Amino acid sequence: MSTRLRRVIETHGARTYEIPKDTENYSKRITELREQETNLIKVRTETEETIKKELDVFSLAGLSGNSKIDSFSMIEELKILFFKEKSIYENMDKLIIKDQILHGTFWCTKFNADNVKRIISEMPESAGRRVQKAVIEDKDYHGIRPKLTPPSYFRTNDFTQPFQDIVETYGIPRYREVNPSIWTVITFPYQFGVMFGDIGHGGLLFLVGICLVLFNDRMQKQSAGLDAVLKHRYLLFLMGGFAFFCGICYNDFFAVP
Repeated sequence: MSTRLRRVIETHGARTYEIPKDTENYSKRITELREQETNLIKVRTETEETIKKELDVFSLAGLSGNSKIDSFSMIEELKILFFKEKSIYENMDKLIIKDQILHGTFWCTKFNADNVKRIISEMPESAGRRVQKAVIEDKDYHGIRPKLTPPSYFRTNDFTQPFQDIVETYGIPRYREVNPSIWTVITFPYQFGVMFGDIGHGGLLFLVGICLVLFNDRMQKQSAGLDAVLKHRYLLFLMGGFAFFCGICYNDFFAVP
C-alpha cells in the first residue's frame, strides 16, 4: 500500500516528507523546522524594513538645489531627469553623421536666434576634446526645401495664453496665417456673458476673477493645486465681468427677474 501510494504521489508531482518514527528524532525535527521558520520570518522582516527605508528616501524632497524641483519627491525628480535624458538621445538620433560631423536642422524664431547660437557655442567639450560647433542660417527655406512647412508659433503671455489654448482646441493656424485668438480675447468672454448673463452668478464669478488676479503670487506660493485655476485667472475675470454686465441688462439676479 505504501509503495502504491508513493507512485500515485510521484505521478501527480506532489511532495513527500519523511517523518521520524521515534519520539526523540520527531521532537528534534520539529525544533529544526521552527528554527528555519524563525530565520525566514527574520529575513522577511529585515527585507521589508530595507525596502521601506529605500522608499522613504525616494519619497523625500529632491536634493538638487532647485527650489522648483525640490518641492517634489525624489521619484518625481528622477522622472524629470529620465525624460530629459530621453529627449536628448531622441534628438541626437535625428542627427545625420557626414564626414565626422553631426548635421541637424531645426526651426528657430528670430528673437531666440541669438540665444540659440550662444547656448550652442557655450556647450561643454566632449571627453576633453575640442569640438567645433556652428549654426548656419538658412533663411531661403522656400527655395531650398520647398516640401518643408514652417511650424506655427505665437508669442503669448499670462493674459493671452488661455485664449490661445481655446483657439488651438479647434485647430492651429498655419504659418503666416492670422491668429484668431486676438479677437477671441473679447468675443469669447462676451458670448459667455450673453449666454450666462446674471447679476448674482456673474458677480460671484467676477469677484473670484478679481481675487485670482490680485492675489496670484500669494496663492501660487501657498497652494500648488491652484495652478490650473490661476493659469486662467484673466479668462475668469473677463467672463465674470461680461456675465455681470449682461445680467444688469437682463435684470436677472440668480434667475429671479
